[in-house]
Amino acid sequence: MVQNNSGKCLKFIYSSIACVIVSCILFVTLEVGARYLFPNNDRLQEILRVLEQDSILFWRQRENLDTEFQKTGLKTNFIGLRDEVQNFGKKANLVRVICLGASPTFGWAVEGEDSYPDQLENMLNHNPKGKKIYEVINAGVIGYSSYQGLLFLKNELLRFDPDIITIAYGVNDMDKHRFYRSNGKMDKELYPKNRSSVFLENIFNNSKLVRVCRDFVLYLKGYRKDFSGIKGSTFSDSVRVSPQDYKNNLDEILKIAKKKGIKIIFIKMPMDLSLPEPISDQKKLKAEEYLSIGLKLIKARAIDQAIANLKKAAINNPYSSEVFYYLGMCYELEKDSLSAKDYFLKAKEAQAYQHRKDIQIYQDLMQQLADTKNIPCLDAMRAVVGSNNKSFFKTPIHPNASGHKIIAGLLYDALTDNDYLLNDEENRR
Repeated sequence: MVQNNSGKCLKFIYSSIACVIVSCILFVTLEVGARYLFPNNDRLQEILRVLEQDSILFWRQRENLDTEFQKTGLKTNFIGLRDEVQNFGKKANLVRVICLGASPTFGWAVEGEDSYPDQLENMLNHNPKGKKIYEVINAGVIGYSSYQGLLFLKNELLRFDPDIITIAYGVNDMDKHRFYRSNGKMDKELYPKNRSSVFLENIFNNSKLVRVCRDFVLYLKGYRKDFSGIKGSTFSDSVRVSPQDYKNNLDEILKIAKKKGIKIIFIKMPMDLSLPEPISDQKKLKAEEYLSIGLKLIKARAIDQAIANLKKAAINNPYSSEVFYYLGMCYELEKDSLSAKDYFLKAKEAQAYQHRKDIQIYQDLMQQLADTKNIPCLDAMRAVVGSNNKSFFKTPIHPNASGHKIIAGLLYDALTDNDYLLNDEENRR
């Protein structure tokens, strides 16, 4: 009887091992097939390849990367920053500057040494004040809003014991989308996720097979991965961070800095404000008329006629995100997924043009706060685009190496002019 039970036990163990081996082989085969059939050949997938979810910050850049991103080298440190600093420790003679910001600070499509934090560090150490050493940490994270920057500072970056912090948020505050948890809510309405859940999701997100299956399920449920990740049939005007919340986030950072004795500098980051072809008020009005007709036809389920009118609206105003969104929705209703994807992409691209107008609202609030608190506020927008010179940009919202050099120069002058680099510790604090 004992031998019989022992034999059954061994048989069960061998069967279990065989099942695990077969399952692993099957998974690996399907994973290889998914990677072959669905290559990461779009911009979003390239971005997500260098990001991972975070329970508090929504996402962060992956730590200890050594890869290529946007055709440039990308290395990150122990907390995912594009910087060589490998610990929170700080030497006695070190003046530490932290540059808070999003992808323009990170250095989108430029080499790390060409980003303005790196160029600023070189300027400071080639023109030293006394015996101090200057370390400038690039705390720019792709896609971050001022709300995420505030959380990042409070939860992690203060451990670097910075002497000076520069702040350059705005472009993502105006956005409607997030790389993760894009559900139509504002940033401040999102609560921290369970750490164990985030850990497992990050593991599964490394699998192409899992991502393909997940995206297919979301597609069946009506979620629009190609536009916002949001389920619904109505174009949303909500933004991640409202202008008032943006001002509140900056003010909260100032309060933290004052308590810690940290100096602050605001930066109004540049954007290419020009449009390929200016649109007359008459054409804008005509586009609104066609859009209104199109929406009524969508409600009446006359989709072909709706598409015809929406295309006329797009001809009159090729920068209307709303028009392209509803065109995408129409083709989605027509089961033409390729055309829907194309128009949802155009809707997203068109929002960049809207950002060019809205950025002024956020930058005016930054300037008002700077004036009230007597804080330097650098107008990199005017410095870089004052001559309407497109040669300073990689994309409409990302400066190239020359644009970064201008920003670094503005920062260097501001640090010097405002006596932020005094050697006397008591005066500096």
